[in-house]
Amino acid sequence: MDYYTANTFKIISIVALILFVLCLVILVAKKCNKKFIILTTLITIACGVSVFYFQHVEDNPKLSTTTDHKERYDFPESSSSEESVSESSSEISSSASSDNTSSAKTEASSSAENSSSTKAKSSQEELADKLPKNVEYGYIDKNDFTKETMYHSKEFDYVYVSTGDHDIIKTVKLDFKDLPLASLDEALEYIQDWTSRDTQLQSKVDDRTYIYHSASLNLNYEIKLVINSQGEITRVSIFPDDSLI
Repeated sequence: MDYYTANTFKIISIVALILFVLCLVILVAKKCNKKFIILTTLITIACGVSVFYFQHVEDNPKLSTTTDHKERYDFPESSSSEESVSESSSEISSSASSDNTSSAKTEASSSAENSSSTKAKSSQEELADKLPKNVEYGYIDKNDFTKETMYHSKEFDYVYVSTGDHDIIKTVKLDFKDLPLASLDEALEYIQDWTSRDTQLQSKVDDRTYIYHSASLNLNYEIKLVINSQGEITRVSIFPDDSLI
């Protein structure tokens, strides 16, 4: 017996129970034949038992003998659905695997390109990568300059730079013609601003040419001076060491 059959019989039993209870009340009230009263009583009890039985069947679907629990609630068969889910899962897995493979290939290709690019870097680029921007041997930050014949610093009006390959600074010119410097010692701080903070005089080539050296960077700089008739420095030019050009 399935859920719906049990529910139908329960309703019929409830209706019968109500009717026979009413009949029993009428028979007792009219003091009818005891046989009718007893018969009606038995039928009423039977109807009551039927109600409890069919209610029990409804509440306990495992007692049903012809329909399974899924059919009680009219659930559709799940095999095709499960198969569809399985196929969908398989497709997603396959797609994910394909995407992962493609991603791995792309990363490998990118890595190979980066590796190739790194190997192709010149010694000047490798050096510039290690230095801050806007110093001799380093990369120029063009946002800090205005392009004229040379790059003119926006912050320091006396500073001009020129670049070589890969936007690496090749020459720094410090123009002091409006406020000349009295000596080379006075020029040192300006030279250090555009080379390295530990740059010091290493040797003198002539009265207007000097070699400076940075111990921390192990770099040499050629410094050329322009001197006016009063012996004052009106320009300091910083050039790279010839061996690193």
